[in-house]
Amino acid sequence: MQKIVKVFVAVNTALLLAGNAIMPLNVFADDGDEANGDITRPVEVKNENKTVNENITVENANALTVNASDEGNAGVTVTGDITAKSTDSEDNSSGVVVNATLNSTANVTVNGDVTADTAGINIVNKSGSYVEVIANGNVSGGDNGIAIAEDITATSDTKVTVAENVEKTGESQGSAISVESGINAHNNIIDVGGSVNSTGDGISVMSVNFSKDKAETTINVDGGVESDKVALAITAVALSESDGNNVTVRIGEDLTANDSEAIRVLLNVKKEDSDNVFVGNATVIVEGTISSGDENAVITTDTRFQNDEVESNLETLDLTVWKINIKDGQKLAVDTKKVEDVEFEKQINYIIKIEPNKNADFSAVKKDGSVLDTVDADINGKSYSYNVANENDEVYLKINSLAKGYKLKGAYNGEGEKAEIDQDTDGNYYIKVPRGGGVYLSVEVEPDASDKESSDDVEPKPSDDKTDDKTDDKADENNRSSSAVPAGDYILPVIDPALNEQVTADERTRRIPNTSDETDLRFWTILLLAMMGTAFVSSMALIKTEE
Repeated sequence: MQKIVKVFVAVNTALLLAGNAIMPLNVFADDGDEANGDITRPVEVKNENKTVNENITVENANALTVNASDEGNAGVTVTGDITAKSTDSEDNSSGVVVNATLNSTANVTVNGDVTADTAGINIVNKSGSYVEVIANGNVSGGDNGIAIAEDITATSDTKVTVAENVEKTGESQGSAISVESGINAHNNIIDVGGSVNSTGDGISVMSVNFSKDKAETTINVDGGVESDKVALAITAVALSESDGNNVTVRIGEDLTANDSEAIRVLLNVKKEDSDNVFVGNATVIVEGTISSGDENAVITTDTRFQNDEVESNLETLDLTVWKINIKDGQKLAVDTKKVEDVEFEKQINYIIKIEPNKNADFSAVKKDGSVLDTVDADINGKSYSYNVANENDEVYLKINSLAKGYKLKGAYNGEGEKAEIDQDTDGNYYIKVPRGGGVYLSVEVEPDASDKESSDDVEPKPSDDKTDDKTDDKADENNRSSSAVPAGDYILPVIDPALNEQVTADERTRRIPNTSDETDLRFWTILLLAMMGTAFVSSMALIKTEE
């Protein structure tokens, strides 16, 4: 087996080295003496520190190239913008290109925007090196906004921080954010303070690992992700003694694919009649709405590298989301097992959002009064926590206290229309998490002129006035059932929660391949190395420049 792996490693390494050999880099830099104050020729820095106090604007070449090699260090700070334009479709024009190899370190900071016709930021990280790029403006590329490729020889770490937006603008294939890593363990961190927009795929992650150590990729986007093609594509597979590669993605707003499925994954891959499984885990958190323009499904497994002998499933996709838009005739999820999407929906954690009210302290609880389950995540040094429920769970509204001199006028489930909350036969008010989620609890309070001596911690009790003339008008206007909460003055009953109840997460059993089965390993090795080889050759092409 070792011989098989070494052969394929050698082939891919040879391809990479050959690619480097035919792609020399420009090694000259202008001093910035142009009339407009811009540097108009390519800038290259190798194993040294440099500050560029001008804008860098070039044509038909990479604007800034940073090389770190042979345990060296390279550092560059650019105080202005970086722009790389291409007047010839065959010329590569990336904004920032970083090459790190042989246990080296490269650090790049750009205080302005990075705009390029090929890749905004293109990173090739090899052989145990560390690369960090900080962009304090926007990053935009015709083919890729950010492209990261890590090779197969040693653990490499890469971190990219973008203060504003990341964008892919061209018509060619590519992603706003592209990460291709393997085949050893690797650690990638990408943090975007704004949104991600793409004329192709939005975020694409390929994480392949044959080593004993787990590989980690973490991507955080504070804004939303919108793409014409797949909004989020994740391949995470590992044949190792670990429990698989991990990919964690958080989206702070909506995840939207205009003409394709919203999420496509390749995580658990199994060959027919074999006990060997490539295992990967993906944690996806979307604080907004997931929408898909695909006619078939919102979420799918990746079938591009599969055949009749191979199947994959969604068992290790851990999805937390506020709402999923499911159109008529569209399935929620489809994998190669052809399981009903209702089975996948059982494992989705739907976020329960609560609108704060300065005059009311209220919370959502389970039917038995216990606290809701939570999803907690530590992403790029920030902690996140979400109250969640599963599809068809009953969530109850608990009023803890009202401010002095106020009474509860209404309680609502929804956003915008604020659909009213149902009432069960025992008189308790609740909502049932709908298919697709989208729970947004809020309350409305008003001054209580009849209770001038109320305290700051009044125990709520039912109101006697539920027959306000406005009740019938509102019910008729919204065509709501008689079981809904009326719009007059009322107080919801107190439900005492079991505050000490702790929720433990599901422990899923993952199958680890039998590494003694050389026949099956050969099959998987060929399959995955073919995927990775294609990806790396494509990535290396991005750093081609004029000789």
